[in-house]
Amino acid sequence: MARKKPGAPTAPPVTWAQATRDIVLAAMNNGQLLPLGLTAVVLLLIWRMPSEQAGALAREVLNGLRHAAGVAYVALIGVSVGWVSHVRWMRLAFRAEYERIGREKSELQRLVTGADLKSSEDL
Repeated sequence: MARKKPGAPTAPPVTWAQATRDIVLAAMNNGQLLPLGLTAVVLLLIWRMPSEQAGALAREVLNGLRHAAGVAYVALIGVSVGWVSHVRWMRLAFRAEYERIGREKSELQRLVTGADLKSSEDL
């Protein structure tokens, strides 16, 4: 195991507020803020529920799944997976379009100026 040098800077500990901020920002960047918010609300409601009611809720959900009344739950999961897949596919399509526009812009700038310009990505 590597030893730290004396006096070497150490990373400050991450607080719960910073971790929450990072998770929310990542969800926003990935287009997954709605599922994150819904999951947070459901988990908060379950957490605040008395323990005997939480157990009864779990048994109710499992019984519903056993008796085919859980088709809506399965459909919800299927739609959610489809939605996440669509969001990822659209992000890739948008990224490809942005790259195409950037290449086209760079080519037009090169034609107008007559010189190769540095890319802003290289700065």
